[in-house]
Amino acid sequence: MEFLIDTPLLLTMPSGNFLASIVVSTLAFFISAQFLEGVQMKSLMTAGFVAIIVAILNAALVEYLATDYGISITGLLGFVTNAVVILLASAVLTGFKVKGIKWALILAVVVSLLNGFLFKLLEQLLNK
Repeated sequence: MEFLIDTPLLLTMPSGNFLASIVVSTLAFFISAQFLEGVQMKSLMTAGFVAIIVAILNAALVEYLATDYGISITGLLGFVTNAVVILLASAVLTGFKVKGIKWALILAVVVSLLNGFLFKLLEQLLNK
């Protein structure tokens, strides 16, 4: 859980491997959308676009807040920031809809937890 708390972005992998991070986040978004009634995801490809858009918007927003305002995005503020970015992605992507900030916040938490689990699983599989 320490990894999740210290991570300001949904899509950050400890090794810094962006491609692996996008693949894992794609799976996390797709799986999460299957179980959350306030989130609609058309396909796995749509989930991939969501992961990429969220990564880009999130990185830009975190960079902007950190450099211009000196704000560090961690903990609860990180989840709120992620929820806003998810809503923005929902507004620009067809095939991905989130019904309000409540569902975006729930999705941000679920995806973060699922990302942490999937990264640990991937790490264990690669280290065998």
